[in-house]
Amino acid sequence: PAQWRRTYVTRFDPALVGKSGAKSGRAIVAGQVVHDVLERVDVREEARELDLDLILEQAIGRWDEDAPEPESDAGRAYRAFLRERVQAAAVAPAWKALVSMPGAARELAFMHLRADGTAVNGAFDLIARDGEAVRILDLKTSATAVATLAERYRVQAAVYTEAARAITGARDCAFTLLGLPAGESASVTPASDLDALIARLRAPDAPSAHRPPSSPP
Repeated sequence: PAQWRRTYVTRFDPALVGKSGAKSGRAIVAGQVVHDVLERVDVREEARELDLDLILEQAIGRWDEDAPEPESDAGRAYRAFLRERVQAAAVAPAWKALVSMPGAARELAFMHLRADGTAVNGAFDLIARDGEAVRILDLKTSATAVATLAERYRVQAAVYTEAARAITGARDCAFTLLGLPAGESASVTPASDLDALIARLRAPDAPSAHRPPSSPP
């Protein structure tokens, strides 16, 4: 929890003291912009180019107050970077197969209350029913190979599939990562020790998400 808060809320990591954290910070913001656009963009082929520039600029305004001006060289490069990832998602087979399903939802926020009292908040990037099963597609804007990412996100897969089963009543649930801009996907095997992990986080000596790390002596 403390690391999550440093990464996504305060955007300060003591490990970066004396180093530039701009690159990692910009990557987080860029990912938020891409997710925002994919929630709103019309994914029909004939409308995508017409709508994308406007929707992209609106998303940048919501998430990235430090974005370079669109008329500058840096601004044009930044928008091309974002557009490439949005378009890569829109044409990826994994995205196209799921987004076209009846009832498919994008950026669907949820809260799951576990039996131990833990409240889990999250958002499904793309989710749909597939017969008696539920399929989840999670986007990662990263240059890292998607197979490597699949190993890193086994805990997220466990949390999200548990929540999806509890909310929908489905017994089967699949969690897949889609890497951008490569457009490659990989299924993720959920972690099997979720109860033990949450118990550690709830322990009295666990780092709090609401408390900054202790200063060194």
